[in-house]
Amino acid sequence: MMLLTFLRVRMPIQPLPPVCWEDYDLIVLAGPTWSYNPSGPVLSLLDRDGARLFAGRQVLPLISCRGYWRMHWLSLRFQLARCGAKVVGKMIFAHPSKEPWRTIGVFLKLAGRVPERSPWLGRYYPRYGHSREQQEEAFAFGAAIGQALQGGDSLANLSCISGRAGQGGR
Repeated sequence: MMLLTFLRVRMPIQPLPPVCWEDYDLIVLAGPTWSYNPSGPVLSLLDRDGARLFAGRQVLPLISCRGYWRMHWLSLRFQLARCGAKVVGKMIFAHPSKEPWRTIGVFLKLAGRVPERSPWLGRYYPRYGHSREQQEEAFAFGAAIGQALQGGDSLANLSCISGRAGQGGR
């Protein structure tokens, strides 16, 4: 599976429901990073429906990752622009644990282990995924997006990058 993600292999997705084709003020395209890239299902969506779904629309990418989001962001921004989207800002949520612990932790999770319960490793890897603080930050960022949309303000400078080496930030 890891090799397929490095090769950016597309994963099949279901047809989009009719509600996806309605007009919206903003589309949030959310997805995890798979080996430095957008996920296979997101790549399939962009290939199959991207031009019709995103052309002329404001799109705000949301990336969830362990920490390696830059290549994913650059690729996604390029592909959305190719589809005719107006990319407005970005939301990045990286797991707040520091390296190498978050990589060790995710591999242990994939192997069925619970690294956060280990007396030694738990000090460096307190939980898998995102923190409660990041959830609160996401809600606050969502409120800021809503206010900007209601006020007719530009979303171009609205970005959120959370979890940099254990530190939140905008």
